[in-house]
Amino acid sequence: MSYRRPFAATLTDRELQILRAVATGDPYKVTAADLGRSEKTIKYLWAEILRKLGAVSRTHAVALMDDYRPGWRPMLRLPEVVG
Repeated sequence: MSYRRPFAATLTDRELQILRAVATGDPYKVTAADLGRSEKTIKYLWAEILRKLGAVSRTHAVALMDDYRPGWRPMLRLPEVVG
């Protein structure tokens, strides 16, 4: 059985940006608004990311990137403390 490395090196800058947003837990709608794209475009690009990585889910894609490119993930956003 051969091991196939994910094609993370072929992800575009935009796809990496989307992957980072997904890793923080942002829904497609929020990611679309943040990047100035339609939700439909984000979903299309997400399908391309999954295809390129050979992933079957968001969690799988993030785990593959963790293995392939350690330290790629952004810092998680912490909620602001009011008071």
